[in-house]
Amino acid sequence: MPAAAAATDQVEPESFVALRLWLAGSPWRLSGGWLLLAGWLAAAGQQIWSGPWLAALLALALTEVVWGALWWQLTLPQRWPLRAARRRPALPYIQPDSPAGRLLGWPNPGAAAAVARAGLPLAALALLLAWAISPLALLLTALVVLAVLLGMAAQRARLEGLLGWLQALVQIALPFALGLSLAGAWPPGAHGVSLLGLGLGYTLLARALVASGPETPSGRMLHLLLAAAGLAAILAALLAAQLPLAAGVVGLLAVAPVLLLARSEGRPVRAAQPWLLALVLLSAAAVGLGIG
Repeated sequence: MPAAAAATDQVEPESFVALRLWLAGSPWRLSGGWLLLAGWLAAAGQQIWSGPWLAALLALALTEVVWGALWWQLTLPQRWPLRAARRRPALPYIQPDSPAGRLLGWPNPGAAAAVARAGLPLAALALLLAWAISPLALLLTALVVLAVLLGMAAQRARLEGLLGWLQALVQIALPFALGLSLAGAWPPGAHGVSLLGLGLGYTLLARALVASGPETPSGRMLHLLLAAAGLAAILAALLAAQLPLAAGVVGLLAVAPVLLLARSEGRPVRAAQPWLLALVLLSAAAVGLGIG
């Protein structure tokens, strides 16, 4: 499942904003689309083949493309539409240094212009897709928008730890929750505790692999503890569902990412992403299909 991103073109004299989508990054990394599939598979099991396919496709576009675009385009200042507007229409009561002028990118665009040019169109698209899926999708999308706004503030305040948690929320926890809702009843029924354990474990593991500032011995230990807690939550979920064989296989799959994390020296652990993706899909399939 290819990762997707979205961005706004830098402002040209002839236009105010243009939205582009493109494929980016490894298709084997943890992303909203994969976590949506994992949640749906874990909750629906064999019933996944009966749909709902339209809602699933819309949810895939929402989590993989639009939620991801909101996060990456607004929390990274280098991706903001930073070119100042060249053409200034004669609008009454608007001066270049006024709040309205800053929204339009006058004289120097910043956070306000990024929200107006990139955030508002993407948020509107996200809410439209969520409205077509379910009321829960609307609620989760509102949480994504709030997390993105908090992420912008955390980026400006250099709160890397908070930014990492918000990223895990947008890319892992909320897509997994939306995937669970595709199976029908909410909250989930028979394996409810196991499903919550899986979601918690995936979120903690993903957070452990996000670099948050210069590497220190205490920081590395904290990331290892987060990874251990995430793995423990997943194993507990599998054992609660009486799937000891699946728990053993997941434990073996976790060896490589944990070793890579221990040697990461504060860098994002990209090489561990395929291992984690296999771990996520296998554990979700085990719970959903009752295998293991």
